[in-house]
Formats: sequence, C-alpha cells, structure tokens
Amino acid sequence: MSTSFANYLLAAVSTVTIHPVRRTKDKMDILMKSELGLQEQDPRVLWEEDLQPKTSILKILIPLSNLKKSEIKRITYIKQVPGSQTQIHRAPVFDKEWRLKNAFQKKRKVPARCTRLQAAQTESQIDTDIEIEGDSMLETEGSLGQQAFVKAGMKRAKPVGQTEEKNRERLFRAVYYHMRELLKEQVQEHSVDGSQRSHILPFTEIADLRYWSSEFATNPIPDATDSWKPDLVLLDYRLRKFSFSQKSWKDVLTGVEITQSDLSVDRKIPLFLGVATKGYLMMWEQPWCRFILIFSISKFKLRAHYMDRSGMVISKPLPIVTSPVHFVDMLNTINLANRSSLGFDPTTPFQLTLIYRMALMPCFPGR
Repeated sequence: MSTSFANYLLAAVSTVTIHPVRRTKDKMDILMKSELGLQEQDPRVLWEEDLQPKTSILKILIPLSNLKKSEIKRITYIKQVPGSQTQIHRAPVFDKEWRLKNAFQKKRKVPARCTRLQAAQTESQIDTDIEIEGDSMLETEGSLGQQAFVKAGMKRAKPVGQTEEKNRERLFRAVYYHMRELLKEQVQEHSVDGSQRSHILPFTEIADLRYWSSEFATNPIPDATDSWKPDLVLLDYRLRKFSFSQKSWKDVLTGVEITQSDLSVDRKIPLFLGVATKGYLMMWEQPWCRFILIFSISKFKLRAHYMDRSGMVISKPLPIVTSPVHFVDMLNTINLANRSSLGFDPTTPFQLTLIYRMALMPCFPGR
C-alpha cells in the first residue's frame, strides 16, 4: 500500500482522530479501489481460498453446536390467516433445500397438541408482531399482500411481489425465533437443576433482542458523504419502531450481502467493493469495535468478511444447502451470542457505548 494512501486511510479510521475530515463518496471510492487494487504489491485482502490455511476464520469465530439436521427441519415459518376464526399456519424453512419462496403452497395448521417449543415460538412471534408497526414479523410469507388483504376486508388485493432480500429476512427471522426459544429452554433447565450435561447450543445466557431488516435494500442508510444500500442488516430490537432516517451505520451489528455472481470466479465484481466499503463505514461509526464481521451469499455459498484496521480476510465459501447445520451455527452466533462475537470491545461498557452514540457522534463534523 502506498504511503500516501496508508496515511489517508489510517487518519480516516483512527479512533483517536478528534476532528475527522469529511470524505465524499468519490474520494471514498478512489480510496477503496486503491486499497483493493494493490494486491500483488502489498496484499491487504487475504483470501482463504488462495492461502489454504489449516483452519478458517469461520471455525475460529463460529462455535460449533450439537444441532442435528432434524432440529433444523423443525424450524417453521408462521403465518396468521385472517377470517371469522383466525388460524395459524406453519411451513418448514428447510426440506432438502432452504425454502425461500412459496413456502405455504401446502398450508399446515398448527396441530392441537404442538410441542412446548412450537407454542413458545408462536407466542413469541405474535408478541413481536403486535409491537411492530407496518411490517408483520409473524406473517412470514407474502406479508405485504397479506396486509393489503386485511385492509381491504374480504376482497383480496393484488399480490405484491417479494424481493430476494425480503425472503432472506423472513428466513433469518424464523431461524432466530426458533433458536432463541430453544436457548431459553436450555438456560431454564440449567438454572433449575444445575445440569452440566452437553446442550444443543454453545451459549449459556440470553443476549439482547435483535432483528433482521431489509429496509435498506431500497433506501440507503443515511450518511452525509456516502450512499450504500445493504441487503440485510442486523439491528438492536429497540430500534424497530424508528424510521429508517433515524438509523445509521453506528446501529448496524452486522450485515449480509446477496448476489447471483460468483466470487470464486470474479473478484472484481461490485459486491466485493460494496462489502469492503460498508465494513469501512461501520468501523468508522463504531470505534468501540475491535473488528467488523460482514457476510456475503453468492451462488448459495456463504463467506465471512472479517475486517479490522489492518485489512480484511475473506473466508472459504460455505455451501449453505449441503451444510445447513453450519449455516445455522453462523446465524446463531450473530443472533444469540454476546456482542463481543461481533467485534464489540468487552472492555467498553455497553452503557458508555450508548452515551457515545447519543451524545458525541452528532457533535462530530463528519468524516
């Protein structure tokens, strides 16, 4: 990396910069392309596919569970159907492959004797749905069309097409609901009998509530100098009622970018630059993070993009269809683990982080 751009970058991301200099989108693009275009002289981006290391950052960052594929097949989308008597329908999220579309073609009513976990999951989603305005978290298949039907009464409105981002959002939420209830049962069992036996999930406490959102897939995250639209972001659940204009990169816990292009074939595609820039913006707005972790899904292969102030490591691809357990392990880590798993500095009290975000950030003149 050239000295001028090294100084430029270090000055921009340093947490000791008291009066950061505002960087426009054009300059940011030049900076990032320069950083990513000097691989041969001074590699700042390391590809595990090239290095062939003995281990992977996915194995280091994602703790293994005792999950079985049979448990994943129990995860369901939940759909509330209006009528004279409201009914609850379920549809599995995985059956040989991840069901992202038309999951309710074969509708399933909730059985009269459902398991305790299924009942808790349904109740959890209903409670969440009541609290959120404008976007049903309970109805996970065709929610926009469903809401239009409810408003129109018995006359069904024209169905609204669903985006790839919205389909993934529903899948991630369904996994989160199911696994969070499973973790609750596990923690309760341990508190009652103090059992030290091996549990399904590798977590011992329940973390703060979070939620997946595709709201920025069409509306860029508000930023004074740059304009980017992350496909999916994970946010603190307390932000759910805030408008998108009240959120910023400092609120993004992690994100997932989705593309039909193949990173194994073409590493110059826009996804690569986009992920790096979004990670940079997160790092800039969150000085309390030791590293940033973002994911990309390309041709149903998942990669982790680990970024710190020294560079970036891109993991080997994980096929999410043939390795559903490992895929859910990844989702569980970012959904259920404490924030240090997402790079938050454990020596920085969470309350201090909130104070910094609320009080200091608005005083900065910009990057």
